[in-house]
Amino acid sequence: MTSANPIVSPAGADIELTGVSKTYAGVPAVENLTVRFAPGELCCLLGPSGCGKSTTLRLIAGLEQPDAGTVRIRGRDMRGLTPQRRNLGFVFQNYALFPHMGVRDNVAYGLRSRGGMREAAIREAVRDALSMVRLEGYGDRRVHELSGGEQQRVALARALVTGPDALLLDEPFSNLDARLREAMRFELAELRARLGITTVFVTHDKEEAFALADRIVLLRDARLEQAGAPEDLYRNPASPFAAGFLGSANCFVGEQGARLEELFGPMPGTGRGGLLVLRPERIRPFPDEDGPFTVAESLFMGPYVRYLLRLEPAPSFPLVEAHCPAFEQRLALGARVRAQLLPESV
Repeated sequence: MTSANPIVSPAGADIELTGVSKTYAGVPAVENLTVRFAPGELCCLLGPSGCGKSTTLRLIAGLEQPDAGTVRIRGRDMRGLTPQRRNLGFVFQNYALFPHMGVRDNVAYGLRSRGGMREAAIREAVRDALSMVRLEGYGDRRVHELSGGEQQRVALARALVTGPDALLLDEPFSNLDARLREAMRFELAELRARLGITTVFVTHDKEEAFALADRIVLLRDARLEQAGAPEDLYRNPASPFAAGFLGSANCFVGEQGARLEELFGPMPGTGRGGLLVLRPERIRPFPDEDGPFTVAESLFMGPYVRYLLRLEPAPSFPLVEAHCPAFEQRLALGARVRAQLLPESV
């Protein structure tokens, strides 16, 4: 073997879960989940803690076996196959590096555990993998000598060195500070685009999902809530939960929506039984002594100001949230205002 450069097939692997369920002590962790991860895409499993994200990833990896349903990779049923026989790279939340090993041996571990590979070829593969994650010259370092971001890159190199069909990541940036998280997101996106590897990424951070994903799979209470491109989920949420989890949202039901229609003009989804969702950044309040709202709250959030508007006189009506660019003139608390919707707001 002359080279073990961990470059995967540009097409990546097709991963499909059909009717997959997993229960722990009688409590569903994943329930009747059917979802497909297309070759070469980066898909984020998104949702609150305990919704089934990490369990789904572990079922794909073979670290757990489903109670029902099937997991297929490249069309092959994975039932009963160990993680070692699935040819997947896995990056854990805590990186799972071996503290008694140096960087080179950590990255080489998967290759050596498989056996049948010459030491010279292993060294070459490790060198290529470290170069891929921009850690050339780090082979002799000890794990405790690395920063959090460097440890995360070592974990990535170890996952990629075996030439996996797909890459699975379980909240790998959660232990990093905000600036380093942003830098690592960019590096992961660039690496995935260069390799063309199918990537499934677990996160509870919607901004992370928006920044990275070709597609988001939103989970709630062990079930699939909604799946699609980030822009589609944000603009067209399928439920009040999806609307609220993916960003700030004004949700109005039935007659509440009809009342807003009187203020803003005709809108889809109003009327009895309808759900009306308005994103705060699409609402623009402006001073008007005869306006129907008063400013109940005004918070400076850096790039924008968050307003809560109270409909007068209707104390039981939900407050309307509006986000306005911070460079605009600030509205005073208690000021009377009128509000307008920007196009394509509903």
